[in-house]
Amino acid sequence: MSLKPRVEAVLFLTDKPLPAAAVAKLVNEDVQLVRQAITQLIFDYEQRNCALEISDDDDGYMMQVKDEFANLANDLAPIDLPVAVVRTLSAIAIK
Repeated sequence: MSLKPRVEAVLFLTDKPLPAAAVAKLVNEDVQLVRQAITQLIFDYEQRNCALEISDDDDGYMMQVKDEFANLANDLAPIDLPVAVVRTLSAIAIK
């Protein structure tokens, strides 16, 4: 399995931003390769013009719903949890 989908899965399932080094450890790959995969994913999501994005802040990276779609997320999950937590709980429920 290629690196980019594995990194994408980690970013989808996390409930908090992860530094590239933490993602690299989870997928058992070199941190520079993981950074490249994350950069490619960020570009992919921007090009697709979709509702999801990969945020990049001082704490690390995570996948999230763009702010412009936050009202939909609130309608679907009206509890006061961050979207990432709701997504993670959904993944757990599916399993």
